Amino acid sequence: MVGLNLFGEIDEMYYQKMKAKLRKSILSNRPQIRFEDIAGNEYAKEVIKQTFIFPEKFPNLFRS
Repeated sequence: MVGLNLFGEIDEMYYQKMKAKLRKSILSNRPQIRFEDIAGNEYAKEVIKQTFIFPEKFPNLFRS
């Protein structure tokens, strides 16, 4: 009997849906503001970079 990884399938479906929604929400034009222009909350800026910017910039390093 082959095991069914229901949670893995649900996680993958959720991940794909969330990824599609986020892609629609991201600005299509590059703003003229940089992270260096934003003061404070370095942790939040790093999370944004790792979650959104790096996967777009280096897709071969992240699962699709």
